[in-house]
This record gives sequence, C-alpha cells and structure tokens, in this order.
Amino acid sequence: MSKIIPKQLLCATKFILDFYFGGVEEQTVLALGGAKKEDFGKEALYRVAKESNLELQEGYFNPKKVEKFMLPFIACSKDGEVVVVTDITQDGFVCMECETKTKQNFSKRDYTFFQTTKREVAYK
Repeated sequence: MSKIIPKQLLCATKFILDFYFGGVEEQTVLALGGAKKEDFGKEALYRVAKESNLELQEGYFNPKKVEKFMLPFIACSKDGEVVVVTDITQDGFVCMECETKTKQNFSKRDYTFFQTTKREVAYK
C-alpha cells in the first residue's frame, strides 16, 4: 500500500468517531492522534482508537466475510486513497468519500481495512 493520504484518513477517522460518539471536532481527533493534519497516518489512527476505547483491527477486505453490524469502517486502497465503507452488497461494498460525501459501489478486493468496535461491547 502506498502512503495513506492524511487528509482523507483524518476525515474518515472523524466520521467513525462521530458514528460512535457524535459531534467530534477535527481538533479533538488530531489531539487524540498526536499528529498534525498533514501527518495523520496509520499510527495516529491506532492512537485515536486506543484513546477512544475502540478496538481496531487491520486486515484485507473480503465483502463475503463482513457482516452489516461491522459497519462502518475505514478502507484504504493500494494507492493510499481512504474511504468509509457504509454498506455491503453481493458484489462488493458501498464506499463514501468522506470529504465530498459521495458514495460509489466497488467490487475491488485490494483494500486494507481498519474496523473499529467499542471495547465494552466487544468484550461482553
């Protein structure tokens, strides 16, 4: 995978935090990640998850093995582009480009994904 596009990863991370906690400011995401906007990368994503009490798993995406309760999650292409997976279809998945909020169907399987779950839910 190429270098992840920081601006897109930051936006996607904020989307995930908004999903779980609602109304999270971008500055809060940056503070939790200990990174500047232009440097927000995988390490910052892991720090944000840890500081937010979220479990983060990284792996290769297979739409046939993902259940709807696992949504949404972040997916990164081999070119470093970052999207939020919002739905699963028979052929692939529906992705939202976070900054523009545009959604597209994809059937590619060459995405790395970062799935988050709340720790208290995951360990019950």
